Amino acid sequence: MKAGKLTKETVWAALSKGSTLVFFLLINAALARILGREAFGAWSYFYAAFSVIYLASRLGVADSTRVFTARALGGDIRPPVVAGLALQTVSSSLFALGLLALAGPLCAAMKRPEFIPLFRLGALLVFTQGATDFFKLVFEGLHRLRFTFTTGFLDYALRLVLIVTLVRVFPQPWAAVTAFIIATALCAAVSFLVLDRRFLRPAGGYSLSGLPVVPMVAYAAPMFLTHLGLALSVELDTLMLGWLTTDAEVGLFAPAKEISARMMHGGVLLAMSTLQVFAHAKDEELPALVPLLNRLVGIAVGFYAACCIGILLFAEPVLVGIFGPEFAGVGVPMKLLAPFVFFMSISRVYTGILDYRGRAWVRAGCLALSVLLNLALNLVLIPRFGAAGAATATSLAYVPYVVLSWWWVRRMFAAAGRAAAKRDEPVRSVE
Repeated sequence: MKAGKLTKETVWAALSKGSTLVFFLLINAALARILGREAFGAWSYFYAAFSVIYLASRLGVADSTRVFTARALGGDIRPPVVAGLALQTVSSSLFALGLLALAGPLCAAMKRPEFIPLFRLGALLVFTQGATDFFKLVFEGLHRLRFTFTTGFLDYALRLVLIVTLVRVFPQPWAAVTAFIIATALCAAVSFLVLDRRFLRPAGGYSLSGLPVVPMVAYAAPMFLTHLGLALSVELDTLMLGWLTTDAEVGLFAPAKEISARMMHGGVLLAMSTLQVFAHAKDEELPALVPLLNRLVGIAVGFYAACCIGILLFAEPVLVGIFGPEFAGVGVPMKLLAPFVFFMSISRVYTGILDYRGRAWVRAGCLALSVLLNLALNLVLIPRFGAAGAATATSLAYVPYVVLSWWWVRRMFAAAGRAAAKRDEPVRSVE
């Protein structure tokens, strides 16, 4: 891939993730100020549970489609895209129906019967948000990140507009869910038109022959487990805080948790704009990509070291200024989450390579270990320290995930280097 193309896609990726982060902060700040700390805490408890269900509903289909589409670049991209569209529709429909049927028992387990209408309304959001996120990942796989930027910008801009209008008039969580449904439905419709007219029709239109459904489903399985694990890694603390403590404590932790999760998008940015190179490379070409890998990691380390220093110095005044004086004390969990932000963000480079090289099962196993560790630490620390305990548990639990991902990538590159050296030995001996 040409350097100019990589630079251009990196710029689009930066715009995509940067705009999403800004909109996300504005959306959550608006919700926090409109609802207040306790109601915002209740909303965060609901949305954490919904997010886990939603990410499970994707079943890894969109991520598998991204990988197979990236591999098809330069050839016929229609089979993976069409197969992905069909699989995404099926998975979203099944989970939406399941959420409608199981909303009652789920809310009983959460000890929140008042959440039943929210989850039933959220069944529609499973479908609309799933479609929007699917198109974002397809454009990423096509390496057309300007469309990923457009999709994300439209999605979050519409959410913000609807939050400051609809939710301000009806300051209830159901209004926030409705705002998200409207925004994602409109965004999905626009994204489908772009995909259809710019990519599928010029390539010859839709075709049901040669669809790689079976291999895509097989590869979606580890991707599903990985993304379910990532959802738990982000939402587990909020869920356990909501179950073990009060809405006020959840409200204090939620801004720090959400911001830390979105700050990791810088690592995703590198994966979005560059790591498709590793999908196309043959095993013997991997040693030549080591300088690129080291450069990406170096960029991530430098950027996130600066970000974490900023968190330690300015978290409290900045977050209180954004979310309001009712959230005084939010800087403590934010500072405790700084190691989580640093290590998980850097790991996006390594885990992205594992995905593109067909090692998604490896990543899923490493992540499962850290999720279990996080659960155990939360049970110990949350009852005693509340939001601060949840933040501490998160930062400690995911160090093994990062270290093991790094070790696997280095092992893969080292094996490729040894194989390349052995192939070169006979040539050198003849010379």
